[in-house]
Amino acid sequence: MISFPIAASAFFLRLIALLPGFNYKVLRNYSQIIKIKEELRNEGKSVGHAVQSKTVGLFFNKWQLLNLTLKKGESLTAEHFFLNRPLNDVKLLLQFCKDYVTIAEGDLIFDPGCGTGKHLFYLTDRYNCQGIGVDVYRPAINVAKRANFDNHVTFFNKSMIDFDSSKQVLPSSCDYIFINSWLNHVYMYPGYNLMIEKLLKSCRFMLVINSVKFELESLIPNAEILVFEIHDNAQYALIKGKV
Repeated sequence: MISFPIAASAFFLRLIALLPGFNYKVLRNYSQIIKIKEELRNEGKSVGHAVQSKTVGLFFNKWQLLNLTLKKGESLTAEHFFLNRPLNDVKLLLQFCKDYVTIAEGDLIFDPGCGTGKHLFYLTDRYNCQGIGVDVYRPAINVAKRANFDNHVTFFNKSMIDFDSSKQVLPSSCDYIFINSWLNHVYMYPGYNLMIEKLLKSCRFMLVINSVKFELESLIPNAEILVFEIHDNAQYALIKGKV
């Protein structure tokens, strides 16, 4: 993460905070974040990213030692969605689906809302397979491309809700589509139902992680759900594609 020194420094502060006596705090106006997201939704814009810069602080007991400000855009995205994004959820999903899913070397995984590509990197590295990631938020794709040092994953800064854009990036067939915490950010936009149908028609299986606040069957109508589990306020599903 040499390309994002402030993000790397903030991550290092988190590690220091694991030592006795130290703690790490995010100093942020959350009510303002909620307001900004509502305004973006009303304007029909994406809110599936960090919408406001934040300051983080390192404390020893009650004394603040230092703080760092992560500016909205690539720096904040690298810190929040790449360096600090856990992989526990994708590992749990694979465990739930192990009776059906055997990702093989050379398989193609398509992620229509990949963000910084953290989970897609994990899958393609673990199984030595191919990956295509798409995201509408340019800073996230910029971070993903910087992390893609060996170019083994292909990334596009496109909107899957836009018909013309999706035609350019969605393969005619792939083995798996992986969707993590993305459907609830796009389900309200025109073109959503057409996009979901196109995704199902292009894959053998769809691997889904999403908040329990949104009913999966309403997000993906008429889906043939092979596996469905709920854990820690998230729903994990394997859906049969139509390839």
